Amino acid sequence: MIRKTKILKEDSEFEVQDKFLVAAHAMACCVNLFCNVKKLLRVGLLLQQEQAAENGELEESETECESHQKRLVTLLTNTLNQYKHNYQQLLQLALGLQSLINDCVKSKDLTQIACKMNTVISGTHSDDATHLKVQIRHYAALEPLKEDFN
Repeated sequence: MIRKTKILKEDSEFEVQDKFLVAAHAMACCVNLFCNVKKLLRVGLLLQQEQAAENGELEESETECESHQKRLVTLLTNTLNQYKHNYQQLLQLALGLQSLINDCVKSKDLTQIACKMNTVISGTHSDDATHLKVQIRHYAALEPLKEDFN
């Protein structure tokens, strides 16, 4: 049985499978605490399309190719590599997400799932920061040159 969580948004109910929420929590804990799933999906899809076009698996017009390049050229190489890594990790953690990405009809569902996943990640980030507040004083010295870190 697949558990689902309801999202109330502008008088409409949308159910998100808990596996996506678990994947969001795993992304925050194991991959990237500050991950923005919506942006990750957008950049990841652009990278995926660019790779497919280079391999000859996807034909796109010159305008589409230029549009992709304009979006990706603003990102540094290290940032692009981080997006690639995070995108692959997300697809491995959230099984079933790839089929939503590839289905243009379900793009609204994907957007709502991404928003809910961002909420879970923010909550995880908040919880972690709250727990660390108590412990941080043990690690941070007021005058690092005079005090010893034991």
